[in-house]
Amino acid sequence: MLTICNEPVKPLLQMRSPRIWQSIFTPDLAGKIALSEIQLNHALASEEFQDLDNRLMALYAAVVHAFAKAHGESTRCFLARAPESLCLVGHHIKEFGGSTNGIAYLETLMCVSPRSDGRVSISHVDPRFAPVEFDLLAGLPKARVLNWGEFVRGGPGTGTTKDARGADDTNAWWAPLKHALQYYVNRHKGPTGQIELNIPGLNVVVGALLPGGEQEHSLTTLTAATLAAIMAASGEWGRLPLAEFVEWLDEAQSGAAGRKSDPGALVFGMPGEVTHLDWKPARAKSKALPHGFSFLTASTGMQAASPKQNAIPAGSLREVDILKTPAARVTTTAAGIELLRQVARFENLPLTDEAIYRMLREVPVRATRDDMMRVIKSENARIGLQERFKTHAEPAGGYNLREKLLFVLGEMRRADRATSAIRAADPAALGMLMNIGQAGEANYFHDVAPMGLSRETYAIPSCDSDQELFARAADNNALWRETGRSGASTIETDLLCDIASVIPGVLGARYCEPGRVAILCKSEVVQLVKDALINGYYTPRGLPVSCVEQIFPCQGVGIFAV
Repeated sequence: MLTICNEPVKPLLQMRSPRIWQSIFTPDLAGKIALSEIQLNHALASEEFQDLDNRLMALYAAVVHAFAKAHGESTRCFLARAPESLCLVGHHIKEFGGSTNGIAYLETLMCVSPRSDGRVSISHVDPRFAPVEFDLLAGLPKARVLNWGEFVRGGPGTGTTKDARGADDTNAWWAPLKHALQYYVNRHKGPTGQIELNIPGLNVVVGALLPGGEQEHSLTTLTAATLAAIMAASGEWGRLPLAEFVEWLDEAQSGAAGRKSDPGALVFGMPGEVTHLDWKPARAKSKALPHGFSFLTASTGMQAASPKQNAIPAGSLREVDILKTPAARVTTTAAGIELLRQVARFENLPLTDEAIYRMLREVPVRATRDDMMRVIKSENARIGLQERFKTHAEPAGGYNLREKLLFVLGEMRRADRATSAIRAADPAALGMLMNIGQAGEANYFHDVAPMGLSRETYAIPSCDSDQELFARAADNNALWRETGRSGASTIETDLLCDIASVIPGVLGARYCEPGRVAILCKSEVVQLVKDALINGYYTPRGLPVSCVEQIFPCQGVGIFAV
């Protein structure tokens, strides 16, 4: 059967009335087909999966019921879905040409119906999230917007739409939906500003199974589901290659603040499989790990710092805090790579690991902004860095160029090696790459006693001096084993990884996004890992045990069809 956008080509939309959808999601015989479709999407093939399929069925039923209550039982509608995702190997390198490796899991669901008046109505099954209604073109200029990220950050329409509680489109939960819908309209504007596709307004009701410990939706997940929904309503879903869809997704979420996910696994994810993505253009390869291995995710239970923290006035945060913000990290990487390019122009290609270590000695251990502007020769690179400088305060003591560059180069090599691990369905090799990556993310190491209690905490020193690089080059040390220092992790995520790693049967544990870690282990020790994390981390802090959960790789974004 032909497959487009990770789904079989079926009739345009599975448009049904809420009454019929509700009968499909009943737990009796009528619901068996829908239940089997959910199980297939999430590769749930046995009774050991902690009732995830029934939780998803209940979510689907609740979303359809809320839609019927809001828009009537006779309004024909369809269901768009998008998962969460976790990057396992390939952190902080996608923007610089690196590949990513990850999984999709859980689900956000939207019940959607087209409307003819150009309005958009958005509501949520959870009353914590306020409803909103607006015109599809509200605040969107007539001419096509060329820089979407800049428009989202401060365009003329920013802040013009408000929900029932006074939140506007700069910080409300529904802002990613509005931005995605208007991005889609903007994509279909001609040179004169005329919209070249019949794009309807929408009624949308949202529901989700969020990861344990999370209170907010993933910006990437909401954007992907919304793009799939409006494309389906416009007749375009299934016609656009996924390689283009993921580029649209990246652009549509640019400029917005919020929790983001790995777009590769979110779009290309397959049930039960780990997905490797090469970029520019996006090309996916995926394969399931052997039976008997499982993934868990654990949250710190603390609300992740808002990306708005990037724009911090000087002196308001400690140096380490500024260097840990996403804006400062990406600026450090961009500057380090440009300096490495300058040195590489005098080297013979291809570059060996030994040559790269030798070249890294020409990159300063640390550099201030003035230092970087003085030594970087490319005018385009200098302009780009000056734009990045506007997003955050300058760290006291400068940017940690060399150790950050060591991490990025090592992570690029690990991400490439992960292709072989995935192709060979080798969980041990994948877990080893995760562990080396975590050593680069970490700032602290914890000596963990039996039952998960931390006895001592040690700061991890930097190993980026000229002498240490010379020794690595002399010993022909493999670059993929290089940890460097990313510093994105926190003492809490470091502790979660250290507690999990001492359990026999745990193959890999690493930071994967702010406040969250991913764990790869043998299925037989899943409960032991949970118990150790509960005893060593969650119980002493009075946090809910639901912050750690087993997860199951699932299908990427799409339209639910039965």
